[in-house]
Amino acid sequence: MNDNKQRIDFIDVAKGIGMFLIVWGHVSYLTTSIETIFNTFKITLFYVVSGILISVNLDNKKYLESNQKEIMKHRFHRLMKPYYFYSFITLVISIVPYAVNKHMVLFYDDIYATVTCRGISTLWFLPTLYLGYYLFDKLKLLNKIAQYVLIIFIPILCCLFIVCRGYFEKCTSVLLFKIVDYPLMVFVKSIIACWFIYLGFCIQKLLYKISLFGYIIVGGGNSSFKQFVFES
Repeated sequence: MNDNKQRIDFIDVAKGIGMFLIVWGHVSYLTTSIETIFNTFKITLFYVVSGILISVNLDNKKYLESNQKEIMKHRFHRLMKPYYFYSFITLVISIVPYAVNKHMVLFYDDIYATVTCRGISTLWFLPTLYLGYYLFDKLKLLNKIAQYVLIIFIPILCCLFIVCRGYFEKCTSVLLFKIVDYPLMVFVKSIIACWFIYLGFCIQKLLYKISLFGYIIVGGGNSSFKQFVFES
């Protein structure tokens, strides 16, 4: 098995661990310190893995230029179609209980959450990942300095949003807060997703350089290795 295949196997294991932790977190509702630790990385793990996969599987020029629209189309089918399908199923199933219990306000809230991509319950993850990919594509089109400035600025922006969100919630009505908050939350979560995707992308690039450096040291004076490095 070659190195590239080993990386893919490792990624599959990482995704499996992430899925297990997410399912465990939703069925256990534990408040132990272990559960708290898992909550800090089980979602971001998928974003980082996504960035690693971008770096592993796609040639940079092909990714940024020739196939960008096709890639986003593929991601839409893979992420957004399931989002709309399961959102529709959820709305259909929930309308009768909401109507019987006279909670139609909650039904309308679910519709607005679906339209704004805020998502019903945990469905928010799918549009967030899709938009995170989109923002990552735009970020990679910038020069390196602009990329680094934005990557530094994103955590600061998110912290400011959290503070302002709390003040806004206290000084406005529930209805107005939700109308404004839902689309803003989608945007902020997508920015966070983009940040971790970029982190995964950079991690894979760094690992590749480290492995290549080790390959150079081990390769030594091997002529075929020199040909691979200097002529490929």
